[in-house]
Amino acid sequence: MNKNTMLMIKKLMLPLLVLLSAAASAQPYKGRVYEDVNGNGSFDKADRPLKDVKVSDGLNVVKTAADGTFFLPGHADPRFVFVTVPSGYYSVRPWSPVDGKTQYDFPMSKRKENKAAKFIQLADTETSDGRKWVDVIRRYAANEKVDFIIHTGDICYEPGIRFHSDSVNTSTMGVPVYYVMGNHDLMKKVAKPEYLYEECLGPAWYSFEASGVHFIVVPMLIGDGRPTYTAEQIYAWLKNDLAQTAPGQRIVVFTHYENTLSGNELVFKSKDGKIDFNDYNIRAALIGHWHINYRQNTPAGVPYIVTSPANKGGVDHSPSAFRVVEVDEKGGVSSKGVYSYASMNLALVSPSSQVYSSGSVYISANAYNATAHVEKVAYTVLKGRKVISKGTLERVTDWNYARNVKLKTVRGDQYTVEVTAFTSDGQTKKVSRNFTVSSESIVPEKIQGPWAQLRGNEMHNQAGVTNGREVKYPRLAWVANAGGNIFMASPIVADGTVFTATVDNDMDGRSAVVALDARTGAEKWRYSTANSVKNTIVYSSGKVFAVDAEGTVYALDADTGGLVWKKKLEVGYLPAICEGLVVRGDTLYAGAGRGLSALNASDGSRFWKNEDFGQACGTVTTMTLAGNTLISSAHWDALYGTNIKTGKMTWRQGASGLRYRDGGTSVYDGKMYVCSSRRVYEMSPGNGDFMHVRNTEHIMQVASTPLLTDGLLISGSFDGLLAFRNDNFDLAWKAEVGPAIFCTAPYSGYGTRSVEASAVDAGNAVLFGASDGIFRAVDKKDGHVIWSYDFACPILTTPAVVDGMIYVADFAGNVYAFAI
Repeated sequence: MNKNTMLMIKKLMLPLLVLLSAAASAQPYKGRVYEDVNGNGSFDKADRPLKDVKVSDGLNVVKTAADGTFFLPGHADPRFVFVTVPSGYYSVRPWSPVDGKTQYDFPMSKRKENKAAKFIQLADTETSDGRKWVDVIRRYAANEKVDFIIHTGDICYEPGIRFHSDSVNTSTMGVPVYYVMGNHDLMKKVAKPEYLYEECLGPAWYSFEASGVHFIVVPMLIGDGRPTYTAEQIYAWLKNDLAQTAPGQRIVVFTHYENTLSGNELVFKSKDGKIDFNDYNIRAALIGHWHINYRQNTPAGVPYIVTSPANKGGVDHSPSAFRVVEVDEKGGVSSKGVYSYASMNLALVSPSSQVYSSGSVYISANAYNATAHVEKVAYTVLKGRKVISKGTLERVTDWNYARNVKLKTVRGDQYTVEVTAFTSDGQTKKVSRNFTVSSESIVPEKIQGPWAQLRGNEMHNQAGVTNGREVKYPRLAWVANAGGNIFMASPIVADGTVFTATVDNDMDGRSAVVALDARTGAEKWRYSTANSVKNTIVYSSGKVFAVDAEGTVYALDADTGGLVWKKKLEVGYLPAICEGLVVRGDTLYAGAGRGLSALNASDGSRFWKNEDFGQACGTVTTMTLAGNTLISSAHWDALYGTNIKTGKMTWRQGASGLRYRDGGTSVYDGKMYVCSSRRVYEMSPGNGDFMHVRNTEHIMQVASTPLLTDGLLISGSFDGLLAFRNDNFDLAWKAEVGPAIFCTAPYSGYGTRSVEASAVDAGNAVLFGASDGIFRAVDKKDGHVIWSYDFACPILTTPAVVDGMIYVADFAGNVYAFAI
C-alpha cells in the first residue's frame, strides 16, 4: 500500500473515528414527564403521564410516549435535560443539569391559559435592586392574568443574575418566568463565561409553549466573555426542535441582540448551515440590548419588538416600562408598554377654575395605573348638590379620557366637576374642581408666531413673547388631544397653527403629525406616519418637517397636511431614529450617523450626506446651527461639528464627559453651551474647543438644552431645574420637583426627580415641565414657584411662548394653551 493510499484512508477514517468517539462518550438519558396531581414531586398512582411532550438534551429532541416516558441518546457536550413546557402546564424547574444520573423525571402542574398567548417582556434590568418594579410586575401579572414573563437578557453579572434567580422566578412571581442570555450575562475572564447563568437560570437555549404558540430562546454568541457553546450546537438543536413542531404552528423567537438573527432577516447562521425563521410560521421576534421602546416590521412583515428596562430610563430616554404582548389564535401580534412606576396617577386637566365658553364643557382627565389597567373614568357635574350631568369619559389614549359635555350653564354661576378612575383590580380614585363660566375672551385675535423649532429657532435661544405681560397666573384657554402619546415633539407655532407629533411604539396606527388651531385647539389636519415621531419637528416656508423612527423624513403642507415629499434616509434599522430636526431657510438637517443629511426643503433632494461618523446608539439631542457649523451627536460616542457647506466633520469632542450625548446645545453670542454627565460646558462652535468647563454635584444626563438669561445658565437635571451663574457656573438656585412618574433619563431609577424638557424665558419667569407631571412657572431671580398646573403625566416637551400664549404638551397626548 503506497503512501498516498494510506493518507486517503486516514482522511476517510478520521470523521468516522470522531463520530465513534462522540458516541462512546455520549450517555443516554431516560425519564418521565407527568402531571403532578397531588403536588408531592414524585410520580405515583395519583399522577397522570403526559404524552407528546418534547424533551431535549440540548441537541436531540424527542417526544414522550403514552406513559410519559422518553429516551434521549445523548451527545458529546450534554449540559441539561429539559422539557419544552407544554401549553396548559407550568414547572418551577423544567430543566435538570446533567450530573451523572441517567433518569430525569419532570413533574408538571396544570394552569389556566388565555386563548391568545399573553406575556410580559422584561429587558436589560441589569440590577440587584428590586425596589418597587418587581412588585409592580408581580401584581400586574396576577391582575391581568398573563401566561408568563420572559426576560430578554442583560440580567448583568453575578449580583444581577443571583438576585433575579432568587427574586424574579416562577415561584415568586406567580407565573412561569423564563430568561435569555445577554452579553452582560457572560462573565469576564473565566474559563466558562456562561457558568453562572447556567447554574442559576438553566439552559441557554430551549423552547416552551403557551396557548398553542411555540416560543424559542436563542442565546448571545458573544458577550463580555466568549461562551464555550457554539453556533453549530444551537443550529443542530434548532433543526431538531423545529422538526418536532406541528405544521403551521405559531412561532415566536426571543434573543437578546439582533445579530443573533442576522439583524432583521430573522436568520440564524452557523458554519454548518442556517435556520431561516421566515420559512416557518414566525409571528414575532423580541429582543433587548438597546434599552429602547420600539417596534417595526421586518422586510417580510414580521413584528420586531424591542423593549426598554422596566426599572430605569432607556438609553434613548424611553420610559421605564415592561411590554405586554399578545399572540392571538390567528397569529396576530398586539403589544403595549406599561410604565412601571406609575401608581394611580389622576388629574382633572380640564376644565380649570374658569371656562371661557358656554353650552358645553370639555372634561378631560389624565389617569394611569401600572399594576392594573384603568377600566373607566366616570364624571359628574354638579351645581350645588344637584347633579346636572354624569357619565363615562371616552378613552383617548392610554393615559387620557375625555368628553365634550353639553351643559346649560349660567355665566358667573359656580359648578363642580368630579372624575373617578376605576381599575381592573377594584381600586378607585377621585378628584374634583369648582369652576365658573366666563364671557371674557382671553385668546388674542391673531397668533402668528413663529415659534418654528426647539425653543423657537435654529440656535435654540429665543425668548418667549409674552406681549409685555408678567407671568402670574396663566389661564387655561383650551386642551386638545393629539390622539397618541407625545414624547419630545415639542409644540411649534406658525400662522395661527400649533403643530406636534405622536409616538406609537406598538404600531397601532397612532403615529402622526397633527395641526391644531392656535386659538381654539380644533384639529385642522393630521398626517399618519409609518412609525413614531420621537423628537423635534420644525416649520419653514409653509411646510412642516418631521422624521420618524425608521428614518423617513416627511415634508407636509402646513395649511392642508398634504404630503409635499418624503425621503428614506440611509440609517440602520436599529437603534430607532430619535434625533431632533433643525432647519435654516431652504435647508433641512435630518438623520443620524451616515444617514445624517442636508436636504433641500423644497423637494427633498440632497445637498450632502455625512460620511465621517456613525450612528452609535442614537441620541435624543436636537441638532443646532451656529454659523456655518451643524452641531449633532451620537450617544456613547461624541459631540460633532460639521461644515454645513461641505458636509465634512470639522471637529469631534468625545472626552471629558461628552461621550454621553443626552443634552442639547444652545448658542448665545457666538458661544455654545451644553450640559453632560456632571459638567457644564462653554465651547466654541467653530472648532469645538472648551472655553469653560465646570464639574457640578448634579447629574445632568437629561435631554434639556441650556437656557441663558439674566446672567444665569438654566438646565434640567436628575434633581430638578438648576440655575448656574453664567460667569463661573456656581449654582445660584434650584427649583425642586417631585419624583418622576416614570423614568426616562438613561439609567435613572425609582425616586429620580428629573427635568428632561428645556426651560423657556418668559420675562419675569422661567417655564418648564417635569417628569413629576407638573408644569411650572418659577421666578427667574430665585427659582421659587409662581404658578403650577398638575397634569399627572410626565412632561417631556419644551413650551412655546408666542403672542402672549403658552403651548405645551404632555405624554398623555394633550396640547395645552394657556393665556399669560
